[in-house]
Amino acid sequence: MRQAVLAIFAAVLCLCGPAPVNAQDQVDTYKPEFFAAARPATAMDMINRLPGFNFDGGDGSRGFSGNSGNVLINGQRPTSKNEGLFNVLQRIIAANVDHIDVIHGSAPGIDMQGKAVMANVILKTTESTSIVATAGAYAFETGRVIPMGAVQFNRTAGERSYSLSLRRDANFNNQMGSAHITRTDASGNAVRTEEEVSGSGGNTALNAGIKLPLAGGDFSANAAANQSEFNSGTFYDDPVTPQTFSSHSRNQNGEVGASYQHGLGATTLGLELLQRMGHNVSASLLGGGSTDERYASLRDSGESIGHLTLRYPLTDKLTLEGGGEAAFNYLRGHSLYTLGGNTVTVPSSAVNVSEMREEIFATASWQMEDDLLLDAGVRTEFSTITEQGDVSQSRSFFYPKPRMQLTWTLNSRSTVRLRAEHRLGQLNFGDFISSVNLTQNKVTAGNPDLKPDERWQYELAYEFHFWDRGAITISALHQELTNILDNKPLADSSGVLFDVHGNIGSGRSDQLSVDATVPTDRIGFLKGGRLNLNLDWRDSAVKDPLTGVARRLQFEDASSYSFGFVQDLDAWQSTWSINYYHGWKEIGFRLAEIDQFFGNPQLNFNWTYKPDADLNLSFSVANVFTTARTRISDYFAGPRNIAALTKHEIEVDYARPNFFFSIRKTFH
Repeated sequence: MRQAVLAIFAAVLCLCGPAPVNAQDQVDTYKPEFFAAARPATAMDMINRLPGFNFDGGDGSRGFSGNSGNVLINGQRPTSKNEGLFNVLQRIIAANVDHIDVIHGSAPGIDMQGKAVMANVILKTTESTSIVATAGAYAFETGRVIPMGAVQFNRTAGERSYSLSLRRDANFNNQMGSAHITRTDASGNAVRTEEEVSGSGGNTALNAGIKLPLAGGDFSANAAANQSEFNSGTFYDDPVTPQTFSSHSRNQNGEVGASYQHGLGATTLGLELLQRMGHNVSASLLGGGSTDERYASLRDSGESIGHLTLRYPLTDKLTLEGGGEAAFNYLRGHSLYTLGGNTVTVPSSAVNVSEMREEIFATASWQMEDDLLLDAGVRTEFSTITEQGDVSQSRSFFYPKPRMQLTWTLNSRSTVRLRAEHRLGQLNFGDFISSVNLTQNKVTAGNPDLKPDERWQYELAYEFHFWDRGAITISALHQELTNILDNKPLADSSGVLFDVHGNIGSGRSDQLSVDATVPTDRIGFLKGGRLNLNLDWRDSAVKDPLTGVARRLQFEDASSYSFGFVQDLDAWQSTWSINYYHGWKEIGFRLAEIDQFFGNPQLNFNWTYKPDADLNLSFSVANVFTTARTRISDYFAGPRNIAALTKHEIEVDYARPNFFFSIRKTFH
């Protein structure tokens, strides 16, 4: 990793000259003409064309602070979390976008939310009304066709805007069709079992939004409700004992959110409120063997958030920001596992867990010189987690989370960023409750003694823009980890060992990343093209909780790369693209099991015909070539550090081609 950091410094010194710099170099503005050749239909299409910008939709964690994505709309983040930032941007018509600002480091009046680079979508205020209708379908080589459709209404009148949308999407299992498992016992006897896999479902979502001036400020509100369901099944044609597996799940979610911004002299006040509710039920059955196995789960969840921000420009070069957030979250979960009609007792099968969290933060953005920007601050988090179940307890935590980022604008094309930050993970409430995977005989007990993982992050990044639309970003990230969350053994009151997700100690993680966008206009037959390249190398070390031997973090791919090519064909009023992903290799560790997962390379193709600004016809193929996905598992008679190997299992399934066609029409 040291060599990687030195290589980045060398690149900086070689590529950067002493060109003049000013503060405006930190904000790049992209007008609609920049995107004209691509004929974008939505704001998301425009975001995808920003040079050197990698879209981050947010991680969906509880609360707002530090968990949102890297795109703002009129300087504000959407309060919706159920819908997701990607879908919000997909609903904004490109014709309604005035311009997009890409902010590096900081800008007056912008809450960067801890992001190094932020895009701000500025919408037009001219009066307009539109209805967008979309219809499409997924088709599979099995002959199955799953339709989808959406309709949305948008109205803008000056500072007021209204939106309403209804959408039905398809959910499906990419591995539908034939697969097989080969099981080898300790004596070397192998048995091959053929599989036939199926799975599909859908998601229905209703969203509404409003934005208007209110009491001298800007008010916006949104409401959303959605329901998703999924059914899957597998037939195991075992030569001795055929079995069938079936499962069903249904998720229902709803939310109401609002935000308000008001100028109080030079100070800007921001207030955000959100209420979310969720209900999930699932059931699965593995039958046909010596005994039937059943697992059922019921989970109800909720989240209430209040977030307050005050921003004050102390001088032209120094902006202060402070505020706080309060959030209450809960999960009530019940799970039931039966074997041959008899209930199997698993620790923490019925749990009620809640978290009350308060956060206070203060940050400063200081333009030290025209070419040097310091963004620094600290967040302090107080939380109390209360659990009721096999263990009833209440635990309180306090964590300071300092952050510093120095942005050095070398010239109008080059930027160097140095960041140091203490980040705190969030506990997955689902880890407090037991779960069962029937098809792989995995029983995971709930763990009432979890602590959030912590990481000190040190990052160095260099960004260089070239050829008008080209950009390359090289970054090196080092992390010092504590309270790492991983699989570990847990003994119940009878001394029986179970797998749980828990804290296993300290470790470290390093990553080197390269993201490049290369315009190909200088190559005659590739005019209007753009090549995208993503490369990542990873290394880590943590002590295995059973063996005590250092190993990688669980499910970490040592390296990954992907590339894509997209080209606008003006003569054909079309855009086509092809994307390649090299696949992955991951390894997981459990109490009596080691699993390796391999995914072969994947190729996807898309073509979109855009005869005018209001009509789009799109056709795509995912998994152009059938891709094998392999799981290799070793099972042991007990803890894998001391017990003998009892079975070796290889499962191979396939991601087969699926075809998608859609037509999108905008009515004014």
